[in-house]
Amino acid sequence: MNQKKTMKLWQMIVIVVLSAAMFVTMFLPAFHINGRAFGKMFNKVFSSSEFKEMAGEYGEVFSLGILQDTVKQEIDKQASKFDEEIKSAEEEEGIKISSIAPGRIMTHSFKGFFGEEVAEDDSEATAAMKSGYTMLRVMLWILYMLIIVVLVVVILGFCLKWTKYIALVVSTVYGLAATVTFGIFQFLLPGMLAKKLANTEIFGEMIGELTGVNGLEGVLSSLMSKMISCFWGVAFLVGFIIGLLLMIVSVVSMFVGKAAIAVIDSPEPIDDWEQKERERLERERRERERQAELEKMRREQELERKRQEQLEEERRKKEQAAAAMGQVRCTKGAAAGKGFSLPEDRKVVVGKSSQNANLVINDPHISNVHCSIRYKAATRSYIVKDHSTNGTFVNGVRMQKGVATELPAGTVLRLADGHNEITLG
Repeated sequence: MNQKKTMKLWQMIVIVVLSAAMFVTMFLPAFHINGRAFGKMFNKVFSSSEFKEMAGEYGEVFSLGILQDTVKQEIDKQASKFDEEIKSAEEEEGIKISSIAPGRIMTHSFKGFFGEEVAEDDSEATAAMKSGYTMLRVMLWILYMLIIVVLVVVILGFCLKWTKYIALVVSTVYGLAATVTFGIFQFLLPGMLAKKLANTEIFGEMIGELTGVNGLEGVLSSLMSKMISCFWGVAFLVGFIIGLLLMIVSVVSMFVGKAAIAVIDSPEPIDDWEQKERERLERERRERERQAELEKMRREQELERKRQEQLEEERRKKEQAAAAMGQVRCTKGAAAGKGFSLPEDRKVVVGKSSQNANLVINDPHISNVHCSIRYKAATRSYIVKDHSTNGTFVNGVRMQKGVATELPAGTVLRLADGHNEITLG
């Protein structure tokens, strides 16, 4: 018997927990643009091997800059100043850049993130910033949406007992994509930015202000990379670790329990003939019961279908009978409340003469034969002919005497002076 290799509970729980952790990562800081990061950058610069090598070669020049015994005070002062500048910029532009999480990048456009003044700058540097920001935002949204797919596939796969390879392959692919993406941002992006900035005028001025030495841009790209990384938060590093763990767990889970499942897939032989026979008879009995139940359900469905058809036929006949009969009612006057169900082959004669009319209205203004009414079933309308002295009126207009007029259901006939009214339908 060949059984599917379904995902185990512990495998599902581990992948779900890692996926949930990836959601949390979107709310962790990816960048720190504040005094603390600024101070960390200065400390890393002064403790770096590149700076010490430069100090050995240009010691006399560096002595004119920041002295060793005042470095900490200067760093603290510069960090506080940097915090004040960042706070002022945030208040003026209505933005938040001191601590930036991936979720903020995902939910804000370039203009909403950096402010209107930066967004409207048409310089080459701003264009490069827009391009990089858009790429980062798209990649974060892709990773965010794909983790939802991973969660859905893993949970459905476990609940519906899909083959475990479906969910594990999906989570492996996602883990690989997250590892590569966050690894690039965490480990490679600072170096890439440093290489781009190493030979720029801005970089040279920054190093000159820091050290008092100019013309060293070509040998300081590694130092610049360290400086940039000081402003990195934990989001990219945590995302890299979670993606790596998710990929490892998914790959390992593909092979865990393989031997045990292989044993289950090989059924033990049954030598007891009587046991086999009892099982065969039991299967046949269950099959007969199932067939009997299906037949019973089929008969009940057939009876229900016939009953519904009969009810529908009765309803249709009633509707046809109702459509074949008109209604004529005296709704106002001496004969109010009287009325007739009017078949197509009969007519109602309205008047005060009981010998000539079948809808008798005892009123002096009513003629002996005032009007006659027939029903036309095909159009569900009424044929009215006036025979009176004082007239029959429809909507205030007197009908032409002796001329048959077709009127729709709902029409109200006003007789003579209007004290008597007849409603058609």
